[in-house]
Amino acid sequence: MFYRRKALRLHAYASTTKIRSGWLCSLLIFTVAAPPAFGQSTPAGDTITNTATISHEVDGVPQPDLTPNVSFIADRAINLNLIEPDGVTTPVTAGQTDAVTRFELTNLSNETLDFGLTLAALTGGTAAHGGTDNFDLSGLQIFVDANDNDAYDSGTDTAQIVEDLAAGETISIFVVGDVPSGALGNDVAGHALTATAYEGGSPGLGAALSESGSNTIGAMDTHFLDGAGTSDASGDAAFSSADDFTVSDQPIDLEITITSDNTAPVIGFDQYTFTVTVTNNGPANASGVTADIPLPTGNALISETSSGSWNSSTGTWTIGPLGIGASEDFTFTVIAGATGSYDGQAEITAADQVDSDSDPAVSFGADDLTDSIADDDESIEVIAATLGTGTVAAQTCSNGTVSLDWSTESWTPTSLTGSFSIAGKPITLTITDSNGAIISSSPYFTPVIAPFYQGGLGSVDESLAIAANDSDLTHNGIRFEFDLGPTAIGVEDFRISLFDIDGRTDFTRIEGITITGELNGVSVTPSLEGGSVVSISGNEARGAGDSPTTGATSGDGTLLIGFDSRVDKVIIDWGNAPGTTATSGQPGFSLHDVSFCQPATGLDAEKAVTAFGGSNPYMLPGNDVIYTITLTNTGEVPTDPDSILLIDAMPGEVEFYNGDHDGTGPETDPVGFAQNGTGITFTYGSDVGYSSSPTRPASFASCTYSPTPPNGYDDNVTFICFNPKGQIESTDPDSDISFSFRARIK
Repeated sequence: MFYRRKALRLHAYASTTKIRSGWLCSLLIFTVAAPPAFGQSTPAGDTITNTATISHEVDGVPQPDLTPNVSFIADRAINLNLIEPDGVTTPVTAGQTDAVTRFELTNLSNETLDFGLTLAALTGGTAAHGGTDNFDLSGLQIFVDANDNDAYDSGTDTAQIVEDLAAGETISIFVVGDVPSGALGNDVAGHALTATAYEGGSPGLGAALSESGSNTIGAMDTHFLDGAGTSDASGDAAFSSADDFTVSDQPIDLEITITSDNTAPVIGFDQYTFTVTVTNNGPANASGVTADIPLPTGNALISETSSGSWNSSTGTWTIGPLGIGASEDFTFTVIAGATGSYDGQAEITAADQVDSDSDPAVSFGADDLTDSIADDDESIEVIAATLGTGTVAAQTCSNGTVSLDWSTESWTPTSLTGSFSIAGKPITLTITDSNGAIISSSPYFTPVIAPFYQGGLGSVDESLAIAANDSDLTHNGIRFEFDLGPTAIGVEDFRISLFDIDGRTDFTRIEGITITGELNGVSVTPSLEGGSVVSISGNEARGAGDSPTTGATSGDGTLLIGFDSRVDKVIIDWGNAPGTTATSGQPGFSLHDVSFCQPATGLDAEKAVTAFGGSNPYMLPGNDVIYTITLTNTGEVPTDPDSILLIDAMPGEVEFYNGDHDGTGPETDPVGFAQNGTGITFTYGSDVGYSSSPTRPASFASCTYSPTPPNGYDDNVTFICFNPKGQIESTDPDSDISFSFRARIK
């Protein structure tokens, strides 16, 4: 049951008038209903009867009254009106639920009718109260006022059609929906409500109305008298009206932060990541948000996660819409390329809405609102980048140093291997180019010994130069491996300088060096020291700026490498470090002279004697003894090949035995030979000689005496000469050889 405003019905009657005319006098009396006021029409279908009473006389004699009458049926006038009574847009907020606007429907017909209700959302264009329609509420529904209080009551106002609205009555219609959470201030959602008249008097929505085609006096005709609404035509038994919702223009509060996971990076090495976050603290949605995040000075960009919304060249970050309480962020990773203090900055530069506590139009660092309160639309992270440094101690060599001096050595151009002997030390350099980056054709033909780099010296010196193509040069892509024999002994206080380890000033190229050392397969830690553009971290170095190849500042790119402990292998890996983007250049560097401590040399010689014999092993006249002479290489380098000449003087109290010196032992010659870890070969027939001279022979060639008799004692042997072939290696443990022979005590 609906509660409706009631219309009053008034009735009026006309008075009678007496008329006299000549001899005929008559009185005419008639009655009709008075014309109805607006909204108070004669009910459709009512029969309206008009009766006239005529009194008259003839010659003064009253005659019977005449009572002619006529009747007709009142037609049905279909008319209605639908208005939005407030005459203004309905203000709403983003995310609001059950936003309501109210219409009033009036039945201007002369009969009780039902009304169907339809709603259409505007799709663009100008809304009812101005502004351009640009969004829709979700879940739009129509509800009819159930208790005549002109206010929407959820759960009470549930009907969605109007039933049995009496003639002249008015009822409220509510349009209800939810505002999207992403709606912005001044966004407009327009809609049109249409009410259509139907037959009343039965449960639910009645039958559709049809208009009569003619005017029948004796029957009720139906006529559509409605006007044209906002979206319907006149005479269609319907009427439409438009209204709109407008999102209130509330302020926003944008906040931005920038942080870094490393505020003290080492240039050339540390890749560190900035995180930029912008948050809308409400109370309204934001749109058109942009920020400025310039790439910090002195850094090279490695990667970023903005998916294209951040322009690293201009610093502009295009954020766009940002809902209430929403955040957007992205990260960018850089590598430090220059020393000094520099800032990571972030600032909101634009938004379509007014910010409640800052002004994006005010430049970075200024107090936006001059309120002495820190502005949350800007943020700063201070970075202090440093050049990694190191120190290589001076060599401490008791016997001085020796060098592999490229100006006195040879190297076949473009060759990848070379062997050298420095103070008896065998040295091999092997170059490995994993990606074919080395330029080994015109114009460079590298590797090559050339006076190309000065490296901070007084003048350009010969060094082993390498050039490579950026396009093929990967991180640690070219390896230089020094084998410093012998294994497990190697060299002491190894030093080498590398010239022109540098990079581009725009950080598109950063040359990288990695140094490793070993002794008998065990890692040895290097020390590094660099020029002003060489940054050092652990066993690595990076070129963090440009160094000229010659001139007073050519030492800026010099890297000194040192091993204070012994090494038998040194590996230098060179290439473009991570962060390099150059693909078209031809970087290069060179290996300057290698130096190390003068290797210790020397043989230890020992001579021993033991008694020989079974039952009487005493050193008595007439008994035999075994002499053993042992040579041990206690130095760092091998003996020269075939250079050993041992001449043993026989004491006058003994005589040489020219037979199997160990009797029943494994030897069969007068001289026995044994060795441990050497490269010596020994042949009795050619490597042993004898002399009967009273003076020491000058050479092995002078040892020409032949002992006699076989398997007997020869008192004439005064000297035994030994000249084995090969060399006694420098090994750990030490290598040695020994010679044994037999003599009899006189």
